[in-house]
Amino acid sequence: MFIQRVQKTSRRAVSSRQYNVPQLSTDSSNRVYANLEDEFLHAAESGDVHTITRIMKAHPEMDTECIDALGRSPLRLAVKNEHLEVVQVLLEKSSQQHMYEAALLAISAGHIQIAETILKHKKYLDMCRGKKKLGATDDFYKTAFPDSQFSPDITPLILASQKNQYEIVQLLLLRGETIMKPHKFSCACQECQKKIEIDQLRLAKYRLNAYRGLASEAYISLSSKDPISTAFELAAELRRFSSIEKHFKCEYIDLADQLSDYVVKLLDRIRTQKELELVLNKRGKPDQEKFSSLARFKLALKYKEKKT
Repeated sequence: MFIQRVQKTSRRAVSSRQYNVPQLSTDSSNRVYANLEDEFLHAAESGDVHTITRIMKAHPEMDTECIDALGRSPLRLAVKNEHLEVVQVLLEKSSQQHMYEAALLAISAGHIQIAETILKHKKYLDMCRGKKKLGATDDFYKTAFPDSQFSPDITPLILASQKNQYEIVQLLLLRGETIMKPHKFSCACQECQKKIEIDQLRLAKYRLNAYRGLASEAYISLSSKDPISTAFELAAELRRFSSIEKHFKCEYIDLADQLSDYVVKLLDRIRTQKELELVLNKRGKPDQEKFSSLARFKLALKYKEKKT
């Protein structure tokens, strides 16, 4: 009897020890990974590419898209602080969503080289090809990336256009990307009615974001065969919108004025009498060689462009 009690007690002690060991091991492991993540995040923020590569090599199973207390990932920190080498290393382990967000961050911050690096990366190009195969989707219905500072309908082309980043705009235009012109305010199609029912203010912001891109100097200069005519027509359209749009009246007026200033800049670049005659007398479509006396001047009067 005594021996049996000793054996039972011994088994309980062993069982207790066996139960507690994994728990301690797990806690210890969690602490190790937490410290690693902190070190990894700090290295990304400070541009310590050697620490980044060392940790990734020693701990391939570690989540390289961990976040700090402010919700910032290592890639986001590296982009923000313009650490190109760190960005290049992290892109190899980044998801498509994080890569897309990083491209927007780089464009927003004006880090052109980093933006180009991301936009030219094989994984980013694969993502773009995949989207093309699925067909065009309406950005109005896109959901925002967690902790993103950008509206879900903002694309790299729209953002680069708004920032007048000619290098990025040209890169994306050469790939066949465009900014889709929103439907007219008076459009009563089923799709527009559906969007109004879902969120009228969101639709208004979606439309404004698109026009901010369309009205940019970079986008018009690189996408239009006749920038002056395009600017005149778009400015007149935006002024009409300002009398209809109740949410962003002032913004549309500012965009129209911005286009008028853009035309003045173009005219200021004229250096010879021949150039002046070609510009002032051009009429018709951009690809048509038609000229008449002061055609551009008459067009400016038609669209009430006083500055030109």
